[in-house]
Amino acid sequence: MTLISPTNERTSRLIGIYSNLDEELYDAFRFLKPALENNEIILLLVDDSLDISTVYNRMKEEWNISTDEIDALENRGDLIVVTSSQWFQPGKRRTLDIELIEHS
Repeated sequence: MTLISPTNERTSRLIGIYSNLDEELYDAFRFLKPALENNEIILLLVDDSLDISTVYNRMKEEWNISTDEIDALENRGDLIVVTSSQWFQPGKRRTLDIELIEHS
């Protein structure tokens, strides 16, 4: 896996190149764990070919949380897990609450 960050600024961009799904999910959840701990909103876009149940199972394992806790995060809007086509297709897109983000 290779991570490239041009600066350490908040607006840094990261590129990850993975040889398998396990490494990719491990890094994704390790990267997002501090957001979970800081009560930040998490948006996880996954490839359409990935079974989302795999993501939820891995989330439970990596973060040591229950299905009920995941459901509660989603119900509050603190966790959004969607495929890329769900996010980008007009009329089917789930959106972030901009006001909530701005005031968090």
